[in-house]
Amino acid sequence: MNKRHWNTVFLDSDVPDELILALVEISHGLVLDALPRRTRLLVMAEGERGGGGR
Repeated sequence: MNKRHWNTVFLDSDVPDELILALVEISHGLVLDALPRRTRLLVMAEGERGGGGR
């Protein structure tokens, strides 16, 4: 897996929770946008049903 564009955020740092949440939401959106349409719709439907993964 290419980690060239990954960011590291230390949760015990001075980064506000709101900024961490915003970064996660932006990253999630970028990943969703890169998925094939059918896969994206399946992932979004799973999220609406409350499936949270792990």
